[in-house]
Amino acid sequence: MTPPTQLAWPFPTETQPGRGSGFRKPPTTTPAGWSSDEEIYLARAYPSITAAPVISKLIGRTLGAVRRKAQRLGLRRPLRGRAANAAFALKSPPPPRTIWG
Repeated sequence: MTPPTQLAWPFPTETQPGRGSGFRKPPTTTPAGWSSDEEIYLARAYPSITAAPVISKLIGRTLGAVRRKAQRLGLRRPLRGRAANAAFALKSPPPPRTIWG
C-alpha cells in the first residue's frame, strides 16, 4: 500500500519530448453556431417534402447537423410510405348513437 501523499502511478511533472502531457488539448476552433437565418430556413424547409440532404447542401452543414438541429427545434419530417398511407386511411369515428333516433 502506498502512503496517501504519494500517487500510485508515475505522473510526469513536465512534458516529455514526443509523448505529450497525456491530456487532451482543448479544440483550437470553436464550432460555429447556427445563425437565425439558417434556423428560419430549416424551420420552413424541413417539414416540407424537400429532401434533408438538399437542405444540408443549401445551408452548408452536414446532414447529421441538420437532423440534430431539427430534432432540437422539435421539427418533424412529413410521413412517407406505409405511415402516410395508414394516416390517410384512418376515418373519423361514426357519430354516437342515441336511443331516440
